[in-house]
Amino acid sequence: MSGISVEKLVKSLNGNVVLNGVSLEAAPGELFFVLGPGGSGKSTLLRVLAGLLTPDSGEISIDGEKVSELATIRRKVALVSPDGALLAHSSVRENLSFALEQQGRDEVEIRGVVHAMLGAFGVGELGGRKPGELSGGERQRVALARALAVSPRVLLLDEPFSWLDTDTRRNRWNAIRQICRAQGLAALCVTQHIEEALAVADQVGVLLDGRLQQVASPLEIYRRPRTRAVGEFLSGANVLPGRLLHAGAGEFVAETALGEVRGALSDPASEPAPGASVDVLIRPEVLHIDMVAPDENAFEGVVVDGGAYGGASGRIVFRAKGGVELRVLELNPRTANPAAGDALFVWVAPEDVTGIVNG
Repeated sequence: MSGISVEKLVKSLNGNVVLNGVSLEAAPGELFFVLGPGGSGKSTLLRVLAGLLTPDSGEISIDGEKVSELATIRRKVALVSPDGALLAHSSVRENLSFALEQQGRDEVEIRGVVHAMLGAFGVGELGGRKPGELSGGERQRVALARALAVSPRVLLLDEPFSWLDTDTRRNRWNAIRQICRAQGLAALCVTQHIEEALAVADQVGVLLDGRLQQVASPLEIYRRPRTRAVGEFLSGANVLPGRLLHAGAGEFVAETALGEVRGALSDPASEPAPGASVDVLIRPEVLHIDMVAPDENAFEGVVVDGGAYGGASGRIVFRAKGGVELRVLELNPRTANPAAGDALFVWVAPEDVTGIVNG
């Protein structure tokens, strides 16, 4: 059973702080996803964990053993990079066999493991080919098969399925999940694919500007982000600065440019006082377009941009009274998007509004 713990990790490159006090824990059998835009420090984090870069400070532990000073090979971790990093002049089968030979496995065991792992990732028929004869997606699958074949203590994945279509990625993640749970192996994956991470992960961390802003379950981190930056990154949320009028039992009422808005606090255990500054987050997909307004959280205005009908959804820009513009993602629209200039209401259920108290 293998888990990984990271405490207050700091790493600078070329005089710039890339990782700034990153802490996280991934338990055995768990898929931990780190989300962040390009340049946020995701790949640097994996390279530090793998031992390819030395941290400035902080501690890395695997199964309770401190490994920050250990060489890569002694950490027994497997890092899968986007290009796969396969041996160019060796066949697919030889790539896997070589990794197992380095561990001193016998020939019979090697053949069995290679056959099983290539089959698990749907590349069994490619065993005799060289990496240059494979597509990008096939190379990534072979790299994953090689990484898991050596039974690492921790699996580190850097955008492992960027070349694959959605259905194939889903199948590959199912295979990884089964293997990780069967072996009690923690997997840490970094990616920019938000929907995929939310669908697959046991835990999600959002890394922005080198800081791990929040770690939570996919449902919690999406619906109740603890910072404005996390909410904007994950969902493109509309953000309204406001002043708290009332808070209690995990709910709040705030005065904003739209008027009074009621919602749920991102931290229900907090007890902010009236008058506190609050960021009110409303995700585009929780706003509803209507001709008639309900009793609360309803805002009158006009359509600025009717967008384009997209089948499952339609994107609209709505300007409420006071000039506040809201991005609306209408799910399952029953008619074509409204036209610019149409006078309508938008409304949102209180449980779909998140309030983040500042300070």
